[in-house]
Amino acid sequence: MVDTRIPHLPNEILYEIAGYVDDEDILNLRLSAKVFEYITNDRFATTFFGDRAYELSPEGLEALVKITEHSVFAPHIRTVVIGHGGKHSSAKYHDLLDQAFRNLAAHGNAISIGL
Repeated sequence: MVDTRIPHLPNEILYEIAGYVDDEDILNLRLSAKVFEYITNDRFATTFFGDRAYELSPEGLEALVKITEHSVFAPHIRTVVIGHGGKHSSAKYHDLLDQAFRNLAAHGNAISIGL
């Protein structure tokens, strides 16, 4: 008898299942089984990490650095927008910005930057 539990299905079947899921539901699919997390990594990264916006603050820029260090998600980043709300000096955050953009360059990303 063939094992039909999700983790044991062929990748082709798993990709077919994932193809029927709308982008807004991909998060739920990824939570349903570990194998779907792997199967949907590229689609998830393209959908949710292509355009990123961060606040010009220690927390915002640390989040940017963290995501640019991620080997799966960072290569999919195409646009980075830094919002400052007129409250902060960008010179204060030079090191975090420098690290984030070095990380993106290491992945070969050509990105658009908005401030």
